[in-house]
Amino acid sequence: MFTGLLGMSSVARLTPGTVRRRVAGRIFGSRLEQSPIGAWIIEELKRNDPATVLQAGWSIGRFSSADWIGGVDVPTACVVTTQDNVVSPRRQIRLAESIPGAEIIRVAGDHGVCVMDPGRFVPALLDASKRVATRSHRSSRAG
Repeated sequence: MFTGLLGMSSVARLTPGTVRRRVAGRIFGSRLEQSPIGAWIIEELKRNDPATVLQAGWSIGRFSSADWIGGVDVPTACVVTTQDNVVSPRRQIRLAESIPGAEIIRVAGDHGVCVMDPGRFVPALLDASKRVATRSHRSSRAG
């Protein structure tokens, strides 16, 4: 999805700002209205330059840690959002399993659970942080 965004961002830069915002609202609005974080996303798109948002999306889509993620050698915990519609939970788990010794903490929620339901997300984040801190403390005492 993200790879086609670069060409769109070039065209968007040539279009007046008011037109870009209106078009972004129409293109993304109907897709996002059904999601719990849709209203927030639509407002962010309206407040920001759509061409910049598209370029950021393109960059995110191109990013890969495959070449180096297996070399992470510090205590690691990954919070996986199990109902994510943006980054599939399967991909999140596969990434976490690529990190030697990483612990996986699951949280029932979608991609925006950290913003939309912090009461659900924060305990998982604190658990992950405590696990990393405990392992870091143990390894520093052993070394």
